[in-house]
Amino acid sequence: MDVEIQTVLSQNITIVFDSLDLTSIDSGQLKRLRSDVAQPPVVMDTPEMIVSIFPPEPLIIQMGERRIRLTLQGDYDVGSIPLWDFANKCVKLIPKSRLKIVSFGFNFDVSIIFSDGAVPTFLARRFLCNPAQIEQTLKGDLKSFSPRFRYASDGTLYDLILEPLNNQHIKAHVNVHFENQSRLPSAAKLRASYLQEFRRFMDGVSQLLEA
Repeated sequence: MDVEIQTVLSQNITIVFDSLDLTSIDSGQLKRLRSDVAQPPVVMDTPEMIVSIFPPEPLIIQMGERRIRLTLQGDYDVGSIPLWDFANKCVKLIPKSRLKIVSFGFNFDVSIIFSDGAVPTFLARRFLCNPAQIEQTLKGDLKSFSPRFRYASDGTLYDLILEPLNNQHIKAHVNVHFENQSRLPSAAKLRASYLQEFRRFMDGVSQLLEA
C-alpha cells in the first residue's frame, strides 16, 4: 500500500499550567507578539478566555482553562511558522511569580492518500485479527474501523489515531505529551523537539500502514 501525505491539516503547541490567571496577562503585549507582519491581530479578551488571531496565516492563540494553545490551521509545512518562538513569547507574558508549568505537548493532523483506495477495508484487515468474527458478534457489516494507539517512549506519552475519511483518505492525528515539566524549553530546543516528533509521527504512520 503506497502512503503519501496529501495535506497538513493542523499543527499545535499546548502548554499546561497548574493555574493560569488571565488577569495577570497584558493583552496589549499579546497584540505585539508578532512583529513580522504588518496587519495587526484580532484579540478577544474575556474573563474566561483570551483568543488572538494572527494574520496572514490562521494562527490562533488561546489562553484559558489552564492552557495556552498555539494552533496553525491549514496546509502549511511543519516548521514554516515558528510556533516555538511564539510559545516562548506567550509564556514570558505571565509574571514569574504566577508561572507554574506542569506539562506541554504537540498535536499534528495530516491527511494521507492511498493510491490503492479501499481505506476502511484496509484498516480493518490491517489491525483487526478477525473482522468476520467481529461482524458476526455485532450482527452487522463493518463499514469502517479507527485504530487508536496510546503508548509511552522515553518518558513521553503518545496518542495516535487513524481515522478513515473516505475510500482514499485517512486522517492521522497524534498528541505528543511531555509530563512533569516545570518550564518550557528554549525556542531552539523546542523547535528541535517539534520537528523531531513530527518526523517520528510520519515514520511511525508510514511503517504501520505499509507493513
